[in-house]
This record gives sequence, C-alpha cells and structure tokens, in this order.
Amino acid sequence: MMNDKEFAKAQASIMNKKTKLVQLKDERAEACKKINEIEQEIAKTENELLEEENKFILLCGQKSQLMRERALQVGAEIEQAIKPQQPVDKLTILFLAANPQDTQKLSLDQEVRSITEAIRKSEGRDGIEFFSRWAVQSLDILQAINETDPEIIHFSGHGSEKGEIVLDDGSGKTTLVSKEAMTAAVISASKKIRLIFLNACFSQQEAKAVVEKVEAAIGMNTESATRRQLFLRPSFIPASALALIYSRLLIRLRRHCF
Repeated sequence: MMNDKEFAKAQASIMNKKTKLVQLKDERAEACKKINEIEQEIAKTENELLEEENKFILLCGQKSQLMRERALQVGAEIEQAIKPQQPVDKLTILFLAANPQDTQKLSLDQEVRSITEAIRKSEGRDGIEFFSRWAVQSLDILQAINETDPEIIHFSGHGSEKGEIVLDDGSGKTTLVSKEAMTAAVISASKKIRLIFLNACFSQQEAKAVVEKVEAAIGMNTESATRRQLFLRPSFIPASALALIYSRLLIRLRRHCF
C-alpha cells in the first residue's frame, strides 16, 4: 500500500507534468503564431519580388527598344553622312587682267589679293568660286568664259578714252577691243553671265553696250577708279542686289587707274 511519501511524490510529478504540458502548449501556440507571421512575411516578400521582377523585365524591354531605335538613328545618320551630297550651286567669278608692257604698270596682283581676301573672310565663301586669267588676249576671253561658266566677270586693266578695253596682243604690246567686240564675245560665250565689272578707265561706254545683253554692268566714266557707275537692264532689277553684293567685296580695293 502507497505511503504518504510516495503519494506526495506521485502527485508532485503529475503536477509538474501538467505544468510542463501547459508551458509546451503555450510555446507551441507562440511558435505557431511566429510561423504564421513568417509565412505572411514570406508571401509578402514573394509578391514584392514578383512585382519588381515584372518591372525589371518591362524596363529591359524598354531599354532594348531604345537601343534598337538609337541603333536605327545612328545607322540613318551614317547613311546620310556617306550619301553623296547634291551639288550646291555656287557663284562663279571670273577675273580677267591685262597690263601690256607698253602701258602703265598696275597693281593687279594686289587687287586680286584684296578680292580673294574679302571672299575668304565672308560668311558665304563656300558658295563662291573665283578664277583668274592674266595677260588676257582677245581669244582668251572666250576660252576663259567657256572654261569657268561665270555669273560675274571682273575685268581689270586699262581703258582708252574712246571706251575701248586694252588687252595684250601676245607680244606684250597693246591691242584695243571695241565695245561691239566685247558685247559680241559675251553674247556668244555664255547665257549665264549676270554682271560685268569693268575696272578700267573710260569703260562707261563698254558697260552701256554690254548691259543690253546682261542684267547689270559697272563701268568707269572718268580716269578715277573711285567713280564707278552701275547700269541695269530694266527687266532685271534684282541684278542690282547682285551688283551690290559684289561691290561690297571690292571695298578693300585702293588701286587707281592711269
């Protein structure tokens, strides 16, 4: 038969087991609560990860599209760069110089230098072509016009009181060209000439004769190179603008005619 001591020991053991069981159940409940919280955190993190992955995929697609568009743009730019450019119309100026050995020496080289320097310093220099011919003879005028097809002809040299242009005869001596011959040469050589500038003494008559066939002409009415006169065909008034532009190029000229 169980004595009191054994009974108390058994009772205490039972109470300890019950207490431990309650404690374990509480711990289990707390653990279950913690697991539930962890599961919720896992689910939340998974959703956030999925959302960010979708955004990243979208950004990658947008970046790829931008890269494709940029590649197409660069390709188009390269194609445009290597594409042959259409020829640009240029204003062609033909400078004709004559200073025979039996005439007063003129500073024609300085005149050309002044013109080319003015062209080089102008904003429209890429749209201007300048050609020069020296010791010009009668037949040289036709040849030079045929070779260069100019819009502007600039003759610089001597002129006679009868309105004739002084050219070189091929041996360094003077030969005179009448206004009729000059006009005929211009007419037969080109239909493109718009302005003729005769920077020679007494070239007013030549300018008047030539302007019957071209839009504008500038000539000298005295021995002074500072007194120039512009002649225009009435039906081609816009040529005055062309004459004004070219006259501005000649501002640097400081030569006198003898």
